[in-house]
Amino acid sequence: MRLVLKLIFLLVLVVPVAVAFHVNNGQTVTVDYYVGAIHPPLSVVVAVTLLVGALLGGSMNLWILNRQRRRIAKLKSTLKKIERQTAPSAAAVKDAG
Repeated sequence: MRLVLKLIFLLVLVVPVAVAFHVNNGQTVTVDYYVGAIHPPLSVVVAVTLLVGALLGGSMNLWILNRQRRRIAKLKSTLKKIERQTAPSAAAVKDAG
């Protein structure tokens, strides 16, 4: 339920700001490719650029997070292996003392 309320709040906040941004930046710009050109509104170009940047940044963040999780799992495995190797010797020292 909280997620739905947050999404509704976000939509109520974002939609008017997006409409106002589009109204203030509605002039067309030329985006020229090697094979052609398109003439979208400036607000669309800015929105698409922000979206692509957010997706690239988020995917890099997930990639780094996944790499760190794998490293943590490997280190935990190594730690358990070392604990198993040292546990018998620690018990022997305790019995001898």
